[in-house]
Amino acid sequence: MEQIKIYLNYITDIINGEEYLSDREKFSLILHICAVSHLLFAILFLGFGNILLMLYNLLSFLVYESMVTMAKNKKFKLIIFAISVEVNFFVILTTLAYGSKLYYNLFCFLLVPASFYITYTAKKYKHPFAVSVLISAISMAVYIFSIVFPNDNYQTLYDYSPALTIITVVSNIAITFILLGIFSFMYTLEMRNSSATLENRTRQLKQLSSVDPLTKLANRRSMTEKLNISMHLLKKDKKTFSVIMGDIDDFKKVN
Repeated sequence: MEQIKIYLNYITDIINGEEYLSDREKFSLILHICAVSHLLFAILFLGFGNILLMLYNLLSFLVYESMVTMAKNKKFKLIIFAISVEVNFFVILTTLAYGSKLYYNLFCFLLVPASFYITYTAKKYKHPFAVSVLISAISMAVYIFSIVFPNDNYQTLYDYSPALTIITVVSNIAITFILLGIFSFMYTLEMRNSSATLENRTRQLKQLSSVDPLTKLANRRSMTEKLNISMHLLKKDKKTFSVIMGDIDDFKKVN
């Protein structure tokens, strides 16, 4: 129970921007989501009596869970390559089996934001734009194939089990929107974290440029800035100010 509470607090801190998701944690989360999705697909294909696709999805579930270890070892390039190949191959298999009306081809669209998000945030790619465009182009080609490929098995499937067919369609649409929401949320966190990091660096640079490192007092640059502000307020709002100067005899001996 205590562990669950700690985990929930961690999630709350991430949502509030007080904690940051590391590259390893981001990839692990994506891999777990993919694994759970394939487990759901395996159950649905079992209901359809398609043992081959059921076994494929069970194997995919095991592969995605095993790749979590790769995420811990920071093999991010291999992971994104494996995900893009598996998703496109899965869409081709389902298209050949049932056509496009079960909406498994929607997962091609997920690869577009996923590839751009992962390649630009993982900091492991020398050419993230080229990699993302290549993955997007391949996914688009697979999607077009799923649309133009002639297959009338959907009606046969619907006649066999209309309830399960509707559940499959709704599940695929729901999974697509949920994953799009997760990627959008993770991108929002990245933007928030980048802004916070930039603000901290700006604050540190301002501190370094305005404070003397030896005495920790305001340096000449800082005093000039304050005087300019005070002069501006004097001319604009007639707010007067005073300058007090002090001197320490023989301070150079100490300095």
